[in-house]
Amino acid sequence: MNFHKCLNATLDKLGIKEEELVSMLHVRPDTARRWMAGKLLMGRKKLFILLDGLNISSEDRDLIIKLHSQELKQSAKRGGSQNEFTEMLTEALGSYTLTEISEKTEISYQNLSNWVSGKMLPSTDNLFKISKSLGLNSESTDKLMTARENQKAKKPFGRKRNSQKVEEVEIKKLLRRIPKSDVGPARAPNVSFLYKSKPVVINFNTSNYEVLFTRCCLVILKTNAEAIFLLVDRPLPEPFDELYKKFKIIALTPEEFLGKQIKDI
Repeated sequence: MNFHKCLNATLDKLGIKEEELVSMLHVRPDTARRWMAGKLLMGRKKLFILLDGLNISSEDRDLIIKLHSQELKQSAKRGGSQNEFTEMLTEALGSYTLTEISEKTEISYQNLSNWVSGKMLPSTDNLFKISKSLGLNSESTDKLMTARENQKAKKPFGRKRNSQKVEEVEIKKLLRRIPKSDVGPARAPNVSFLYKSKPVVINFNTSNYEVLFTRCCLVILKTNAEAIFLLVDRPLPEPFDELYKKFKIIALTPEEFLGKQIKDI
């Protein structure tokens, strides 16, 4: 017996229907429906909340947990789409339907469905739209953004944007010209490398300076850095130039980064 059949048998025995799952776990009806149909694997956190609310023996509980763990491992071997980000996004959506989120954010239902199923990753801009529409606090938003970046690093989606290829070339050029003693490895999402212990972020052809600002602030939080270098292909426009400076985000073109004496801040 697999996890899906075991869970359904347990729920049938207790007389628990789809509507009760929605109420107990604060999820959308289509999420509960996909769980019960075996099309989506329930997240571990939701599973334990469910098990805590069921009147079952410790043996049955242990069996369900064991089967769930086995299914997670099998999904990973198959290259399954279930991952930390999709679980967190599904949990964040709560009882909202995809249709409701689509109306709130003006994001297409198909895109939302692809993100929840793990077929695609949303852009940071769209993820902020979803976060804002749900009224998530900054901590929850940061966790979602971090999970997205981690998943992107594990499994890149789609073709690389053209500017990303240019950025990779520019990074290689910089590393050839900077003394090796001043360079350190990146240990956080969105960071290309460390220069004199300060994170260096590179972003060309920026179309949304608000999102880029938030991304830089997340880097500062994750790395506990007092300041970071942001390499851009053109000077920041007003009023973003002053805003970035205020938060110790030092925006420079690669030529400026190499050509001037950079002092510690």
